[in-house]
Amino acid sequence: MSSTDLLNGPISGLPTYNVKNNPSIFHFNRVSSVNRVKELLLAISYNRVFIDVVTDLKNLGRDYYNKNPRKFCSTIQLNPVQGFQGQSITVYLPPPGGFLDNSIEYVKMDYIHKTILMRVLQNQRLPTCWSQNIKNGFECISASVDPSLLSNNEKVLYYYIKNENFFNRVLQLLAQSYRVHSEQRYQCYTLVFPPDLYAGTKQERTFVVTNDFLRAVYSEYLRFGRFKNPYKLPEPVSIDPSYNLPPTVSLTETELNKYMNNDTFSPPI
Repeated sequence: MSSTDLLNGPISGLPTYNVKNNPSIFHFNRVSSVNRVKELLLAISYNRVFIDVVTDLKNLGRDYYNKNPRKFCSTIQLNPVQGFQGQSITVYLPPPGGFLDNSIEYVKMDYIHKTILMRVLQNQRLPTCWSQNIKNGFECISASVDPSLLSNNEKVLYYYIKNENFFNRVLQLLAQSYRVHSEQRYQCYTLVFPPDLYAGTKQERTFVVTNDFLRAVYSEYLRFGRFKNPYKLPEPVSIDPSYNLPPTVSLTETELNKYMNNDTFSPPI
């Protein structure tokens, strides 16, 4: 089932209002299923700042490209994602050659700690000429790459930017659950978690939840959200946990040791 945007028509992958099920019935056969979807929703709630950042990254990128030659760089902390504790990546929107205004230093892209915005946005989602890469004086060349060629840090940004509509819609449903309850409306929704980030078959990633359940989950977040965040968002399913090496850069032995030892120059273990 797909959801419908009243302005733009059907959108795949977003939570949908389920009209085939009685919204007064909670469709779970095991307590483990209830706890599972509760943990997934709390992880999204606790890490909403990260979701806002990746959403702003896409929106700011579009805005700045439309106001060429404005430039920006933004550093994103990847701590909210499981397996990326202490990691960060800076995304640049530079002119050709990698220089930034008011800078005398060349920005070397290693695609792990520094990367270009066009690499982490979905293919064909931006005008090709926005890459500012011109061939033969007139032919625009896209800067987008196949997701399989991205480094692990880039994949985190790529797949969360790709699925930010889902996360923002879930956050919207959680926030409006109180209003729906106060209006004495009884609704249930089908949540299909995106396969890029959540392992399992479509059936295993699909949950039918009532508005009252969403309100209960959001109430728990509001009560305990001021304390330490116990939840992490999932890493992309295509992540290779072995090493996080830049796919297109030749490294010296010293640089290789640094990347293999959590960005330090300690000797290899």
